[in-house]
Amino acid sequence: METIPTPHFPEQGRQGTLWTIAVIDEKQLTRSCLTHSLISAAPAFAALGYASLAEWQQNGGEHVPCIALICVTGQKATEAIVELDLDYVARQDGDVRVIVVSDVEDPRLVVAALGKGARGYIGMSSSLDVALAAIRLVAAGGVFVPASGLLPSKSRIGLGGEESQDEGLSRQAAFTPKQLAVIQRLRQGESNKIIAYKLNMEECTVKVHIRNIMQKIRARNRTEIAYMTNNLFDGDTQ
Repeated sequence: METIPTPHFPEQGRQGTLWTIAVIDEKQLTRSCLTHSLISAAPAFAALGYASLAEWQQNGGEHVPCIALICVTGQKATEAIVELDLDYVARQDGDVRVIVVSDVEDPRLVVAALGKGARGYIGMSSSLDVALAAIRLVAAGGVFVPASGLLPSKSRIGLGGEESQDEGLSRQAAFTPKQLAVIQRLRQGESNKIIAYKLNMEECTVKVHIRNIMQKIRARNRTEIAYMTNNLFDGDTQ
């Protein structure tokens, strides 16, 4: 386990405890590089490196709340992380939020990971700035959905086949202004109660909008709404 001391920082979790980033990667070089890069670029977080989930469980239990970056390469290894390890992490106690980091940016794996409880999916083609933005969003309670991993399956939204950028943006016409507002807030990981407060509507009305949105795009849950509407908001940062 690698520990890099960091100065006191203001960002805190739910219990007033400082956020720790656990970088879990069996490859020592990439693990060390990522850990050091995060500390250098984001002194508002502590960072610890672990070679495996087992090592993290044995040595990182006291570091809560925690954002766990599970780093993996290759299709089979990424599928194994999604199918097996995310279930394992979900059973752990404490406030742990998982972000998968992989060189495989298959939209199906992105959706599967989010459906298993991951709070984000970062492709290794992303920059360090994108990774930091994802970590900060997850720390704030949001869900990070990578645009690069979703581009090949925009047609899944059910409103047509391949489209140009203008055609993708025109899909906003399929939703009412209030539905679009709900989608934007939902994509930030906000609860129905928070959405209702910010949009000045009843919580039951928010539930109706979400149900209608799900029916319109054939989504099964909130995660799929965020995934399937990624192309509706040009320049939307998460």
